[in-house]
Amino acid sequence: MGTATWRSAKSPAYFKRGDYVPGLKVDGMDVLAVKQACKFAKEHALKNGPIFLLIGKTQTPNKTIRWITYRYHGHSMSDPGSTYRTRDEVSVVRQVRDPIERVRKLLLSHDIATEKELKDIEKEVRKEVDDAVAQAKESPRSRSIRAIHKHVRERLWSRVIWSRQKRAQSDTCISLAP
Repeated sequence: MGTATWRSAKSPAYFKRGDYVPGLKVDGMDVLAVKQACKFAKEHALKNGPIFLLIGKTQTPNKTIRWITYRYHGHSMSDPGSTYRTRDEVSVVRQVRDPIERVRKLLLSHDIATEKELKDIEKEVRKEVDDAVAQAKESPRSRSIRAIHKHVRERLWSRVIWSRQKRAQSDTCISLAP
């Protein structure tokens, strides 16, 4: 958490790491670009097989920044998010590149929606989220959640063991996928 890409990866061009699997890079702060890229990736995967989709490199007025999507906050309480970026950087991204504000401006500038309609939608969504949170808090905790996590861990470890066995038999590197 909070480790710069150049310190954690030999090649930061993640979308090129798939050898013969094609990769596609798209601006993760552009909702419409992400939608088109996902549509293309789905069609490609269904017809031709897998594709890596990196939702990445974008520009700010001051410099080029690589990100999948820009987090305005750190990963957790132990990661304030201020050790590897400045408050000014976060502020510029929020003002210039915020995906929600960009879509809002697009809808207004093309007369697709009015300010009142967007405010009504926002109120409706906030109520829906508040209702869902209240329902979740009132619901009894289920033991099935633990069972789901246990199953995932067991399945993952079986793949790791399978992968290690195969790698020991071969000089090539293989993925964890069965």
